[in-house]
Amino acid sequence: MFGNRSELAQYVQKLFVQKKFAISGQCNLKSACFDFFARKDVILWLIKVLINIDSLQQYHADELKLLGNLFSGTPLLVGEKTHRELLEDGVVYNRYSVPAVNPPTLASILFHEFFPKVFAKRGGLYARILGETLRERREEENLSRAQLAEKVGVSERCIYEYERGTMDASKENLLRLEKILDTDLSLPIDLLEYDFGNIKQHTPAKIDDFEQNIQEKLLEIGFDVFWTECTPFNAITKEKETENETQKLIIAGVGHKSEKNIKKRVQITGSISDITRKIAMFVLEGSSTKNIEGVPIMRLKELSKFETPNELKRTIKKRKGSSS
Repeated sequence: MFGNRSELAQYVQKLFVQKKFAISGQCNLKSACFDFFARKDVILWLIKVLINIDSLQQYHADELKLLGNLFSGTPLLVGEKTHRELLEDGVVYNRYSVPAVNPPTLASILFHEFFPKVFAKRGGLYARILGETLRERREEENLSRAQLAEKVGVSERCIYEYERGTMDASKENLLRLEKILDTDLSLPIDLLEYDFGNIKQHTPAKIDDFEQNIQEKLLEIGFDVFWTECTPFNAITKEKETENETQKLIIAGVGHKSEKNIKKRVQITGSISDITRKIAMFVLEGSSTKNIEGVPIMRLKELSKFETPNELKRTIKKRKGSSS
């Protein structure tokens, strides 16, 4: 057991570093929907760490899933317990369609390529059955559905549904089936291909005039804007779909004159830009600076000069290498 969330987050980061993942800076801003990004080759994880996974808020989950979709990454919640019990090893839990595992399970996934086969849902622990394998092994053992059902302690209808792949088996029934038929019958849960359900575009309750003007300029240039509330940046901009050009993302931050922690937000955003291999910029109110911590800085009136996404991207890339 870890003493606090900070200790748990450090341990989880260490696991990724030991497995040669590049990780972003820790997003330790108040009410952030993630703690860090981790990348290795084409695999990108968006990690949120909580001692109690039941403390994840739905708006955090929704924004985390949106980011995963935009960045082509996999959101993952890592924790130790729920309100009622400790998380079991080798089990995938679920909070608002975000998968959750405990640290030993994460370590098994990273170091041993172990894919959990058991998941938690209301009523207990379950697994998805390899229906065709079950049917083939039953027939090889010359067992009718009724005979197998009697050995397992379920109904014949239950075996029928298992074979059709239309019913999940309890962990206990899975173990009985595998023991009787002497074979692996459960379908591994590939978290990289996880079903995150309906992914909503979150719109903040209020966008101020400065942000509204930025959005209008970006829309004119040719970007769609996805606003965020629980990240060190403020929005993800995505080139509007065209037939000839692959859509690209720009991580966009907004800074006001009165803001005190802008440098910290810029630093974290810059590290996320490096990990995700996406370009980033901040639009600062009343700033003449062109670069902070390697992140290009724009002013609102500068955006008016650009007519196409490529023009903006070229300026951002040029400014990234300039000094402040």
